[in-house]
Amino acid sequence: MPIPGGNFVLYYGKGYPAGRVNLLNASNKKLEYLARACDPATFGVARKDVLDETYRKVGKLDAAHFAIQFDLERSGLAGVIRSGLLEGHDEKKAISAELYKLNVYGKGSFFKAHKDTPRSKTMFGSLVIVFPTPHEGGALSLRHNGDEWVFDSSKILADEQEPRIAYIAFYSDVEHEVALVTSGYRVTITYNLYFASPLAAEVAAAHPLSAYESDFKSVFQALLDEPTFLADGGHLGFGLRHQYPIPWTDYESHSLVDLAHCLKGSDAVLMKVCRELRLDASLKMAFEDRMRSVVVMCNRAINFDGAYLEEPISYFLRANYGGKNVSYLDYSSPGLGLETLDMEVCWVTERTNFNRVESTYIAYGNEPCVEYAYGDICLVVQVEGFGSRVRAAM
Repeated sequence: MPIPGGNFVLYYGKGYPAGRVNLLNASNKKLEYLARACDPATFGVARKDVLDETYRKVGKLDAAHFAIQFDLERSGLAGVIRSGLLEGHDEKKAISAELYKLNVYGKGSFFKAHKDTPRSKTMFGSLVIVFPTPHEGGALSLRHNGDEWVFDSSKILADEQEPRIAYIAFYSDVEHEVALVTSGYRVTITYNLYFASPLAAEVAAAHPLSAYESDFKSVFQALLDEPTFLADGGHLGFGLRHQYPIPWTDYESHSLVDLAHCLKGSDAVLMKVCRELRLDASLKMAFEDRMRSVVVMCNRAINFDGAYLEEPISYFLRANYGGKNVSYLDYSSPGLGLETLDMEVCWVTERTNFNRVESTYIAYGNEPCVEYAYGDICLVVQVEGFGSRVRAAM
C-alpha cells in the first residue's frame, strides 16, 4: 500500500533522550539502536505473561514508549481493513483499532505457532503493519480449519519503488507463526481490533444484506416455507466456527447476550440472517454431564471453579440455572435408562470445542473428589411450527 514518506518517522524510548528513525530509509546502525531499546517480548500462557526465547525471540516496545506519524484513518487503511475482514457480513459495522505494540525481529528472531490473547470480549482481530526495512525471512503463516496462507512481507516490499507498507489483518482465533528472520530487521506495529459498542453494532446491522447474506437468507427461507420442515416446531443448533473471549468473574454466572454482538465470520452471518427472518436466535452454553450421558444447555456461561456439588451437573443446572437436557452424548443410547430430554435440539453443524471452557469442582459421592465440567458455546435457533410461522410472515 503506497504511503506518503512522512508517515515512516518513528520516535521511541523510555526516557530522555528519545530515539528517532525514519523506517523508509533507516541504516542498519539506526535499526540496531532501535532493537537495543526494545524489551524481550513475552507471550500469554494460562492468563500469564511468559518469557521463553525458545518459543518467541523478538524485541518489543509497548504503545506508551513509541509514536509514529502513520495514521490508520488518514491513510484509508481502516476502511480497507473493515471491508476486508467483514466482507460478506456487516461491512458497515463500526470497529476501532488500538495501537498495541512495536516489534523488532532481528537476525535469529521468530515466534512459533500461537493465537493472539483477546484483550476484551469485543476484541475480534489483529492488524500487523510491516515497514519497508530490508530483511529476509520472517514470513507470517496463518492457519485456520485446515487451511494455510503465507504472508511474506520481505518479498512483497523488496522490489517496491514508492514508499509502501505491507499489512495483514486476521481474526484472533487464527493460528499464526513468524518464521526465522535470516538477515536484516523486520519492524512491525500491531493494532488490536475491536467491535464498537453493542448500540453502534445494532445501528450498523440495519444496513441492507450483502449478496452472500441474501443468498443464505433465501435458502433458509425456502426451508421455512416447506410444510414438512419442523412442522410442529423445534430447535436448530449450530456449533460456532470462531473462538471468542469469555470474561469469567466467578462461578455464579455470566450472560451471553453481550457476546452475541461480537460474532464474526459465518457466525455473524447466521445471527444476522436469523434476525432478518425474525427467528429467535441466541447463544447458549451446552455442558456435558458424563455421569448421566446427557447434554444440558443454559442461557448463560457458568464457571464451576470452586463449586461443591452433591448431585450430577444436569440436576444442578436444571435446578439453579434453568438448564434443559437437549441431547444425549454421542456414545449414549436412550435405551440405557438415561434422563429424559426437556427439549430436543437438531444439530445442523456439530458442536465445536473452539469455545470450550473446562472448570473443576468438588463432587461428593462416597467421598469428595475433583471432577471436571466441560461447556461449549453454541448458537440455537427456535423455529415455530409451520402454521405459526406462516401466520407470522403474513
